[in-house]
Amino acid sequence: MFNEEYGITKSVSHQTVSDWVRTAGLAMYKEARGRIRASGMKYAYVIDESITIGSQKLLLILAIPASHPGHALKHEDVLVVGIYVAKSWKAEDVSRKLLEVTDEIGYKPEYVLSDNGHNLVKATAIMELPHHKDIGHTFGLFLEDAYDDDAEFNEFRELMRKARLKYHLTPMAYLLPPNQRSMARFMNLFQWVDWAVRLLCNFQKLSDEEKLAFAFVPAHKDLITELGCAMECYTYVLQKVKNEGLSINLCKELRDYIVRNHIYPDNARLTRIMMKVWDYLKKESSLLKPGQTHNLSSDIIESIFGIFKQKKSPNHLYGVTPFVLFIPAHTAIVGMHDTKSVDFKRVFSDYHQKDIDEWKKQNLQVNWVRTRTKTLAKTG
Repeated sequence: MFNEEYGITKSVSHQTVSDWVRTAGLAMYKEARGRIRASGMKYAYVIDESITIGSQKLLLILAIPASHPGHALKHEDVLVVGIYVAKSWKAEDVSRKLLEVTDEIGYKPEYVLSDNGHNLVKATAIMELPHHKDIGHTFGLFLEDAYDDDAEFNEFRELMRKARLKYHLTPMAYLLPPNQRSMARFMNLFQWVDWAVRLLCNFQKLSDEEKLAFAFVPAHKDLITELGCAMECYTYVLQKVKNEGLSINLCKELRDYIVRNHIYPDNARLTRIMMKVWDYLKKESSLLKPGQTHNLSSDIIESIFGIFKQKKSPNHLYGVTPFVLFIPAHTAIVGMHDTKSVDFKRVFSDYHQKDIDEWKKQNLQVNWVRTRTKTLAKTG
């Protein structure tokens, strides 16, 4: 496509394109902190260290507008200001990296947004920065606290798992529940709870054979109804906060919504969950001043991690390679229309392969594939 568009007769190789991506990514990454400093924008950090590749953990620090942009955060709303690799990330290590980034920018962020990881929360406290807990992860913890040890809940999950195994190659496969994630499973209840609620509502439409196969669903009607009520509240609150940002006014609106629609005198457990949401909104809004609207969802960093996982080598022995520079390149140039604002001639004039090699030497760890090849090389 590149050759046809620009009339190049000599084929552009895969390696050449890969070099371009890494070079552009290095330029975007190295210049991001200066761009914030020059603009004087009020910014916030989104941080996470959830990717583990081999024995290496990737810490990513994003800068976002401190004020909510009026829509759920998009990739083009962020600047990648920190890419770090280590075997593990203690709070003190994370705080040192946050300080390094902040010192180069020249002034502190308005707040830090992350999941509830103890090291990330403590690192923010060490820096004495306001900290928002991601709304999705926090809601997941509320559900985990309520249901993780509940016998009926775990029985229902096991029955769904067995149904998937038993009927996945039969004509009833179209009715099977979504696959359940083993990791962060309480953050991903929405799909299978929605499935259970819909199947329960439409159970009479099923054939006798299908009713027999999925008889465990109406047998757990009370649990499904309870989970459906929790999901209804969570979905409403999540969407409002993601799309509008948290403000003092929205906090009041959402807490009124919970009182009007989701306090259950006959269900103590469900009421406790709702009150935890109430208290969470109160605590997070205490960091706000009148007129401020903060981001409360770190979904954007999970999305960036997800895209990087799709693009990187599936061989974990490589660890984190210079291809990680794909991340700042991607966020800077999400759509083709954005390329017009990037001076690629300057980028490829100012940055070269030797700069990538130097950055790799200073920031990345040993590549196990090369070590393996060297160790197992034939001799004699």
